[in-house]
Amino acid sequence: MISRRVVFAVLMVSTGIGQIAPSTSAFVQASSAASEMFEVLDRRSLLDPHCDSGANPDMVVGNITVRDLSFAYPSRPDTTVLKNVSFEVSANKVTAFVGASGSGKSTIIALLERWYEPASESLNLDGRSIDELNVKWLRSRIRLVQQEPVLFNDTIFTNITQGLVGTEYECADGDTRRAMVIQACKDANAADFIEALADGYNTHVGDRAGLLSGGQKQRIAIARSIISDPPVLLLDEATSALDANSEMVVQQALDKVARSRTTIVIAHKLATVMRADNIIVFGQGEVLEQGTHQDLLQRQGHYASLVNAQNLGGGNEHVATHIRTPTPLGQISLDRVDICENALSETEVEDTASHDEEHPRSQSLLRILGTFLGENSNLWLMYLACLAGSLIGGMLSAVDFSPTLEY
Repeated sequence: MISRRVVFAVLMVSTGIGQIAPSTSAFVQASSAASEMFEVLDRRSLLDPHCDSGANPDMVVGNITVRDLSFAYPSRPDTTVLKNVSFEVSANKVTAFVGASGSGKSTIIALLERWYEPASESLNLDGRSIDELNVKWLRSRIRLVQQEPVLFNDTIFTNITQGLVGTEYECADGDTRRAMVIQACKDANAADFIEALADGYNTHVGDRAGLLSGGQKQRIAIARSIISDPPVLLLDEATSALDANSEMVVQQALDKVARSRTTIVIAHKLATVMRADNIIVFGQGEVLEQGTHQDLLQRQGHYASLVNAQNLGGGNEHVATHIRTPTPLGQISLDRVDICENALSETEVEDTASHDEEHPRSQSLLRILGTFLGENSNLWLMYLACLAGSLIGGMLSAVDFSPTLEY
């Protein structure tokens, strides 16, 4: 005869297995994900940022030359993203990249940062191919501000000092680094709001910088990018994800930091690049045209079409009724926007209001349920079956089927 202890042990084991079984799929998925993660970590990168090979010039002027550049991403080798692109970026000037999404603007930024290798030696910095330069040195001289910056879950001070990695100030004393952080925040229009915080520069930004607003996070990212005084600054849609007020403050910071260095701006809002020294228009992976704002407007080409589409040419009086003076990078602020073509006339508004009065929208729950069931009479049997199943399941869950053991 089986003892009660054996029965109790069997029940405990079966209960444990029953509780573990639903989580088996989670264990399998975690094992599969871990295998892929370790495969990525063990893969040797073709561009090792910690490698010491490559040239380390003493000075960077900032002249960038692109000649017959063609490129296709390794994941899509059959799709050519850039097709024989050629242009020049002058030192200490502002060059803007404009064009439709997918035209290759951000790809050029990725190639300048050496996230990918082009098919040939077609990118040059101060007359030297970037393939000959040390990767870590190059990335410490070319700083990038993206549309969605990434901040670490640490203090503001620590996040900004990350911009000193790879420079001679990386291991500087605390007082020197703090002075550089404060100056960078002043240049990025971030010092005022940081000093107003309770902990100042020692304030934690939280996970994914959740304790900061979008404009504050972007200004901290700008301070991190310019703290090392890079000769080349890349701005990839740095203000497109901000509201109007934050965009104005961040744009003023960008105007200030772009004066003394080579700056490449990617923008879809053409009002932010109207005063750029050179505007390069991309389309389908090619350079369609380039020149200043006025020169491109006179050509009546692709850029003029983009300007007219955004109503920046002054031809549509209904869209922008007043325009303020642009900032150094050409930002234009619209004080009032009147959309007359899509607005309802007064008669249509009155008709809509009278219609709402005759047919009020507020109805009781029973009336709504009756209307729903009346329009779906062919599904009544299914509704009844679901209701019966729910009632039976509820009653069964209320009954305690656990065995009672006696010792």
